[in-house]
Amino acid sequence: MTGHTSDSPPDQTSPPALTDALTQSLSARFNCPLTLEPLQTITPQTDVADASLKFLARARQGRPVAFVLCASAVSPGSVSRSLARMLEIQQLLGPDLGRVILQPLAQGTVCDRSFAAMPLCQNVADFRPYWYLQRLSLRPAILCWLRKVTAHTLAPVPTDQLTNRFIHPLEHLSSLTQISPALRQAAADALSRLHAGSWQPRYVLAHNDLWAGNILLRKSVAPSCFIGGYPRLAVIDWGAAVVQGYAIYDLVRLGMALNCKGYRFQRQLRAHCRILECNARDAQSYLATALGHLSLNLGHVPFDRFQSLAHDCLAWLQRYSPPLTHT
Repeated sequence: MTGHTSDSPPDQTSPPALTDALTQSLSARFNCPLTLEPLQTITPQTDVADASLKFLARARQGRPVAFVLCASAVSPGSVSRSLARMLEIQQLLGPDLGRVILQPLAQGTVCDRSFAAMPLCQNVADFRPYWYLQRLSLRPAILCWLRKVTAHTLAPVPTDQLTNRFIHPLEHLSSLTQISPALRQAAADALSRLHAGSWQPRYVLAHNDLWAGNILLRKSVAPSCFIGGYPRLAVIDWGAAVVQGYAIYDLVRLGMALNCKGYRFQRQLRAHCRILECNARDAQSYLATALGHLSLNLGHVPFDRFQSLAHDCLAWLQRYSPPLTHT
């Protein structure tokens, strides 16, 4: 299996009937007339067939009041499913760690498509001249949050789940002839360590799409609250999250997004390995399993995008992790 892709272009246009129905529903919920401005932002998700429609809701005099997501025709229930997943994960994380998950201002269904109005946030990648400085201040907060999430959600893997949750994804990844030999070898090494009992994996909560575009800053919290903590942080797009997920992949994606490399990345990797009670070789095994899981659940994501991302993730981990041991 190489993942299901769609031959049709992504649903990035909004039919007038849908826009009118969505505007009426939101105006009633906000108790004021609203206008919706389509957002055609270019992100790594814009060529995905089930990508949601995005709008900026404005009140009188053009004042922005909410960011609106509306499900595509390809996946009309995707927004409501994502909201349900967010609630489940927020309850799992508790009030402190779960603070990064935004609460919808309004939600519902129009024209058989689910939608949600979310609080306005600032995209940290919007303005490149500021991105370097934002990245420096953002890095400690989001990396601290991820370490705490890993420790908080750490759970043993029952023996009867090893085959479906670890062996099958690794076998699938190692069988894909389209990917690089390095990726297939990483999967084969993980399988060998798993069968030998050298690696005893754990579950953790996995976001599975933790790139810069899914990390936002709240506008309603004083900037001083952000430094050294994470009250301003907001992590969005939990649709691919797995409660019993695989470690390390989120860390690698964050490292790539925040340009956290060299000794900085090694320090973070060692911290996660201590939590997981594993070594750097096992970190590669976790990453290979996560990539195997993603390859089995591509949905409408083009396979060539997964192939490129998987290659980049493994190359990043191998380049910036401590030397792998043979224990």
